[in-house]
Amino acid sequence: MRRAGVRERFDELSGCIVCPVPSVFHAANLALVRHSSNKPGFERTPVLFFHGATVPTLMTSAFRIDGRSWFDALAASERSIYGIDLLGYGESDPYPPVIEDAGVDPREFGTGERLVPEIDAVVDLIRAENGAEKVHIIAISRGAIPAGYYATAYPEKVQSITFHGPITRQSGMGAAVVQKYFGTPSLPPISHFAVSAEDRFVLLRDDRPAGTPSPLEEDFVRNWAAVYSERVHGDRSKIGEPIKAPMGF
Repeated sequence: MRRAGVRERFDELSGCIVCPVPSVFHAANLALVRHSSNKPGFERTPVLFFHGATVPTLMTSAFRIDGRSWFDALAASERSIYGIDLLGYGESDPYPPVIEDAGVDPREFGTGERLVPEIDAVVDLIRAENGAEKVHIIAISRGAIPAGYYATAYPEKVQSITFHGPITRQSGMGAAVVQKYFGTPSLPPISHFAVSAEDRFVLLRDDRPAGTPSPLEEDFVRNWAAVYSERVHGDRSKIGEPIKAPMGF
């Protein structure tokens, strides 16, 4: 578990630098992922990626497929590229422990609106590092929710915002989606839920319109779940073991 004062580290698989950033609310650190080519002298507006509901930065925007990631592609245009791992995800510290059967309201754990101060501290750090007034934001899946709240609260700090496969409000669909993932039409009163790297890969592979071909690259199909397992469990073979993430919906 990383704490204030712990040094940054270089991640060879992604070519990124992972740096702990103190949480605004808790005695814990978020993680800021920087592309190793970032330079203060870049004149173009920096980019900040938001991960989704379960999968963190190093397994999404910074994950290399055939040797190249989304981070790498944008860094080639001489921009500073960043990703934020919110508490409970990837390289950040876990959310503070709770008793899950004590009726904890899951909305207390990482909801979009509650995360605005955490995000703002990271955005200010990025702006200061680059001498930039604003950042571009790219938000993946559930990351659209906290990113949207942030851009609404601080529009003067956001040059643009892109929602990639966002989770959005769909009238009449909420109960069906919750039933699919939790076996009940209403959200259970838990702070975290668990999904294995294998099950998460299956969802990525199969969550597309019926009869359409998979858009996934072969290198991704071969390696993604094993790399995720290795990052979390220290063992590429443990793809069936659960990985916990805050509810935060």
